[in-house]
Amino acid sequence: MPVGHSVAYAGTPGSFSFEAAEKLFPASAMVGLERFEDVCEAVSLGKVDAGILPLENTLAGKVTEAVDLIERYDLEITDRLKLKISMNLIAPPGTDMKSIRKIYSKDKALEQCKKFLDDHPEYRVIPFSTTSAAAQAVSALDDKCSAAIASASAAKLNRLEILVSDIQDSAENYTEFAVVKQKRRPE
Repeated sequence: MPVGHSVAYAGTPGSFSFEAAEKLFPASAMVGLERFEDVCEAVSLGKVDAGILPLENTLAGKVTEAVDLIERYDLEITDRLKLKISMNLIAPPGTDMKSIRKIYSKDKALEQCKKFLDDHPEYRVIPFSTTSAAAQAVSALDDKCSAAIASASAAKLNRLEILVSDIQDSAENYTEFAVVKQKRRPE
């Protein structure tokens, strides 16, 4: 994609979709949107040139919501990228593991960390729209009882510290992302 084009992804800088977008389109303008549907709508309406959506994760399976939206908005997949995913427990600086009561993250990220969460039944799990939005929320709350499961870059961008790294159920954790565009119509 030439310089000057725009690419939409779900979340904020630090989301795994953002990381995939940067790898696929390093010279393009990035547009962070809240939900997968917002990405598909922006592509469908021509507000952006392409969108990045997760299709499948090796631990959590197919991202049915994204796959269904690609079909519903009649978009085409023009490229794919497999990204290694490392999930981290992140919290405000100085947070003690024993004080955590609430964990915020995307449902698919929570599924990838099932063993870790099963080992901590005291945590109340709160699903969020994206891992990066969960990190932003924990940063804004700035309370030592809340943590997020997100990327190392989401921790850094939100001034959070990594309490436990690589908490996903397997080191072989990958997500396949798709580049979606409007279908080319015959002229």
